Amino acid sequence: MLLCVVIGGAIGIEREYHGRAAGFRTHVLVCLGCCIVMLGSTHFVRLYSHLGVDSVVRLDPARLAYGVVTGIGFLGAGVIMKSGATVHGLTTAASLWTVAALGLATGLGMYVVAGAGMLIAFATLTAMRQVGNSMQGHHYRRVAITITDAGELDRWREAMEASGAKILRVSVDHRAEKGLLIASYELRFRRDWNVEEVYALIKSSGEFQRVEIH
Repeated sequence: MLLCVVIGGAIGIEREYHGRAAGFRTHVLVCLGCCIVMLGSTHFVRLYSHLGVDSVVRLDPARLAYGVVTGIGFLGAGVIMKSGATVHGLTTAASLWTVAALGLATGLGMYVVAGAGMLIAFATLTAMRQVGNSMQGHHYRRVAITITDAGELDRWREAMEASGAKILRVSVDHRAEKGLLIASYELRFRRDWNVEEVYALIKSSGEFQRVEIH
């Protein structure tokens, strides 16, 4: 159980350092809890090992592990958040699932597997972060602009495309009684543009009444 505190804590510290909701304590408790479940499961088998093959009782030490693997998915789902086209928390959910597996392995006495798994998981979350950041992936933003002059849409669209953004979807809500147009765009960038950069580009492209960036 102390080994699980080390294993879960090592991975949890990395998540805690990056300000994730499931951090040090959560990972320690998940790993420790899984270890206790597995210890109880194997103890249950030893307790009734005197039963013969003709007994109506069938012992399966993996049954509790099946429940853990299923149940940990609900805990992982709690740290996944979706904001517009952006999803946060997938890595933390995966790390929770991993420490659950490491806890089960530790409870079974597979210390070498648990130790190696901890090192690989920790390396994935730290060293491989740089690999992921160096890769040029696509990033998405959703922008809603409220304007009074429809001609501003063309100028804004040209400025966005010239900056390297690709417009994937467009929807326009015309509110004639107020003389307003609300244009919603889903944009794809080659790099992760922050809100300030997107707003500065919109501001320099024309007049608008309101803008929402997600």
